[in-house]
Amino acid sequence: ETLSQALYAVFRALAWTPERIADVAAGLAPYLRCFPDMPAGTWVVENVGTRVAWRRRGLVRALLESAIERGRLSGHSTAQISCLIGNEPAERAYEGVGFRVVEERRDAEFERLLGAPGFSRMTRHL
Repeated sequence: ETLSQALYAVFRALAWTPERIADVAAGLAPYLRCFPDMPAGTWVVENVGTRVAWRRRGLVRALLESAIERGRLSGHSTAQISCLIGNEPAERAYEGVGFRVVEERRDAEFERLLGAPGFSRMTRHL
């Protein structure tokens, strides 16, 4: 709900017509059905990665550890990250710094469009 509320606020700010919003909403529906909730007060980390040439050098771990520390220093007690179901390298990287899968959201249309069954939500205590 949080993501969709933010998206619709942006659409209104851009003065999109109701027809244009409806077209975009139809395309976003499978994504929004799978995207994890972001509980209030949770430090949300997203879109962590490196270029192929720089992989397997510990950079993702360093980014995650830095993000986790920033969350801790900001007074949060829980961190969250989402992962495409089936993205085992990402899941292993997140588990390596203490995240654990707490929920999965799957959708057949999402899988047809994106090639993954959905998203998992992973959390860890800070």
